[in-house]
Amino acid sequence: MEMARRRLKESEARLSALRAESKELREAGPSKQNDLRKLKADIKSVKEHAKQACIKFRNDYARPTIQRQFAEGIRE
Repeated sequence: MEMARRRLKESEARLSALRAESKELREAGPSKQNDLRKLKADIKSVKEHAKQACIKFRNDYARPTIQRQFAEGIRE
């Protein structure tokens, strides 16, 4: 579970840096459009990575609880 939290924090930091760079490129004008497109693709990738980290965290957190509840249901 710690690994998922660490991955999520890394993704958030990377996303923040990419957004700042994206803002700079938008303000630079049309000469930087190719760089901006590449950066947008990177942002999309980081968002997907963060989404996967959240899913893993949720699953790692919920799985033991579900197993315990299932076992308690069988005992009853």
